[in-house]
Amino acid sequence: MVKCIYCHLRGNVLMQRSIYFNNWIRLYENHVIRKEEENLIGARLLLGAINNDLLFIVHPLCIIKVIDLNTMDCISINIMDNNVINYDCFIHLTDNNEKVENNFILFCDYKVLLIKYDEKSRHFDYEQLLDYVKFDITFNSFVSIHDFIFLFGGIDNTKIEYIDSVYKYSMKSRTLDKCNIKLPIKSSSYFAILNNDYSCVHVIGGSDCNTKVHFIINLEKLFEISELINLENFNTLNYKLKMLLEENDNLI
Repeated sequence: MVKCIYCHLRGNVLMQRSIYFNNWIRLYENHVIRKEEENLIGARLLLGAINNDLLFIVHPLCIIKVIDLNTMDCISINIMDNNVINYDCFIHLTDNNEKVENNFILFCDYKVLLIKYDEKSRHFDYEQLLDYVKFDITFNSFVSIHDFIFLFGGIDNTKIEYIDSVYKYSMKSRTLDKCNIKLPIKSSSYFAILNNDYSCVHVIGGSDCNTKVHFIINLEKLFEISELINLENFNTLNYKLKMLLEENDNLI
């Protein structure tokens, strides 16, 4: 647990306030996010909404629900017909590397779905982005960057075996491809996270409790050369626009 102390002056008096981070706080017993008969094993969760105060949960068999974190009440619940959820990828949709509010991508049951949520009407809309009949992989880890989703390892349910493959889904072209690199071992249930400067991915853990796993993958190895060129052009353009805006601000 980390303790941070903030100080400020109120009149002539120095006021001190302590804030604790990395501290688990138990909610009141009446704050329950699931019913007794509901199964949250294999659930995925994301924060969303304009104020970042809604918790979106997808869980078996085919449920998506929304929890208001201000009240801990379930304000929306929907059954996604003909879709089975089981440790699948659930992630924010991005456009030019910017999060699209209340738009999510879900890999489930041989499909890639776009899920849109309207905060005012509390209504869900679904769009099937891709039907990948030959791709049925769960228990994988995932990250997203530059409008791509990368999926690491997992279990191939068609063969019932662990895999060492890395897959790449493009949010712009709506295509799914296998990357040229492979993980050092076949396993599932990793946790993947980007480092602070978004230059590499850390893949940690895995289903084998007897093996300590920590892979570090250079982000450039996940892209094709043509994709890297496009990203370079995109980043250069963004940098020039940023510098231009800063120059204009200085002239005002």
